[in-house]
Amino acid sequence: MEGNARILVVDDEEIVLDSCTEILRGEGYQLATAADGERGLALVKEFRPDIVVVDLKMPGLSGFDVLARLKESDPTIVTIVITGYATVSSAVEAMKHGAYDFLPKPFTPEEFRLIIRRAVEKRSLTFEAMALRRERDLLRDDDEDGERPIDYDLAPGRLRFGLRRRHQSGGPRPGSQ
Repeated sequence: MEGNARILVVDDEEIVLDSCTEILRGEGYQLATAADGERGLALVKEFRPDIVVVDLKMPGLSGFDVLARLKESDPTIVTIVITGYATVSSAVEAMKHGAYDFLPKPFTPEEFRLIIRRAVEKRSLTFEAMALRRERDLLRDDDEDGERPIDYDLAPGRLRFGLRRRHQSGGPRPGSQ
């Protein structure tokens, strides 16, 4: 996912939007920017980002409002808060609103790149966990319907289950095994 990650930056300061875009240019990400919360939320529907970087203090919708709406619309989007008004209480409040990380302005290019890389990894792990939960649930449902797991492939990076249907008598099908 890393090279394909879609990142949206929402900040009312043009210099910040330009800086974030410049820092991430050449990293292989798809980038979009918005100068306010309303436009940012509209872009979420069009652009479908994996990560949203949002400023807390903006005219109109605040970063907290944007975080709350993002959490409602797609809780899998990883959100990072950037702000020039960093306090412990604002960081705690941002985390309560669903922010994955908090970065005070000014920040270095390397700090920004590192947080973005970690956010991409978080998003990837979230989807991997969701897929494994779905697979587990399917296996449970199948086991209740007369199928049971028989084949485990635990090669690094892969977890795969093969299923075998029980014969009418409840045992394995003749010729299987």
